[in-house]
Amino acid sequence: MALLVTLTQCVGPPSAPPRQPAPRPVAPPPVAIPAPAPPQAASWEDWPITPGDWTYVRDARGSVARFGRAGADADLVVRCTNGPRRIFVSRPGRFADGETGRITLRASTGLQSYPLANSNETPPYVAAELAVTDRHLDALAFSRGRFLVQAKGTADLVVPAWPELARVVEDCRG
Repeated sequence: MALLVTLTQCVGPPSAPPRQPAPRPVAPPPVAIPAPAPPQAASWEDWPITPGDWTYVRDARGSVARFGRAGADADLVVRCTNGPRRIFVSRPGRFADGETGRITLRASTGLQSYPLANSNETPPYVAAELAVTDRHLDALAFSRGRFLVQAKGTADLVVPAWPELARVVEDCRG
């Protein structure tokens, strides 16, 4: 009996039921990091041409060349107006009331900058008025395959120097 009493004292209290292992945290799926944009070449003449095409039309107001993607508003408009012959170069956008900007047109032979102001067009455009005799228009038309358009509040455009621009200029000078 003493042995029995001794054995019962060696047995510990009943143990708790075995615990389930804690669930392992699941790592979120990896997020793809976008590749950095390729750096622009040092010279704008080596930048890719902006996607789009030129179109040319004559309408009641004069002639117009538009550059942009099919089915979208034009990214660049060059218009010759009838009556007092004037050439307008326009980009989409609108300045706040009282605000103005500048547009820079860069050809392979040089650049020229012009004041921009809101036009009364729909959709809204900002426009620069150029003299019909402005020789920089010829520089753009005969630039080595492209010219650059930079305007406040808009993305730079590298535009192909196709005949539509020259045709509008000729219409205004004729």
